[in-house]
Amino acid sequence: MRVLLVMPHFFGAPVPDATNRSRLAGARAERLRALVAAICSPHQALGTGTFGLDHGQARAWRSTSPEPDVLDLVVCTTGDAHLLDEVRALHPLFRHHAT
Repeated sequence: MRVLLVMPHFFGAPVPDATNRSRLAGARAERLRALVAAICSPHQALGTGTFGLDHGQARAWRSTSPEPDVLDLVVCTTGDAHLLDEVRALHPLFRHHAT
């Protein structure tokens, strides 16, 4: 199965009196953690190594098809208002589409 996910991402230049967390300087670390989770979660949920666990019976079973799924994650940004440069290790997991 082929899956296409498109995710918008924005973190603009900090504004001292911002009410939106996408521009609040103190929210940078929080937004970075959320970005990492948003990029990694689809790969964890839809990857080929997903197993169900039965702790009572001490067994595991494959909960996804043995055929590999192809996950295309596209992160859409506006100009330079993003944090993608700070997650370079994750770049193989997504495609960046700047608008």
